[in-house]
Amino acid sequence: MATADGEPRGEPWVPLGVLGRAQGLQGEVRFQPYNPGSDTLRAALAVRVEVPGGAPRRLSVARVRRLGDVLGLCFEGVGDRTGAEALRHGVLSVPRSALPALGEGEYYHVDLPGCRVLDEAGALVGEVLAVNAYPTADAVVVRTPRGERELPLTEGVLLSLDLGARTLTVDLSALED
Repeated sequence: MATADGEPRGEPWVPLGVLGRAQGLQGEVRFQPYNPGSDTLRAALAVRVEVPGGAPRRLSVARVRRLGDVLGLCFEGVGDRTGAEALRHGVLSVPRSALPALGEGEYYHVDLPGCRVLDEAGALVGEVLAVNAYPTADAVVVRTPRGERELPLTEGVLLSLDLGARTLTVDLSALED
């Protein structure tokens, strides 16, 4: 179901990257994805662009092409350099449902905030506030009664993740020296 302006109701928007400068004169924009290996962007995909200081804008991707380590994007209704430059520094997001299906044991960062964190005995440790991606491992920022704590999502610490139940079970003893 969608709202009157076509936005997916209750569905989170997932930021994929940032739009850069115009590329050429025909409305193409350089795009730096957060995940360079992602193939989520494709023609006809509805996206949202939020330029700092501006209102979110719904656009439809007309064309995607590789430009070295970035992508070149064309949008329906953006046909010149001026229109492309107006999108500069905009964060491009897609509805969660536009992301590829996950395999067993996989997750998207957007799915973790709000999950309860439990210890091995099932006692509540806290709630996930955010996910940080580091070169060696992802980590969750957890609000606990003693304040915020960062927990790595590594084998030995993360025992289980149940997105249906919105819970992560962790072994806190693995973090003790």
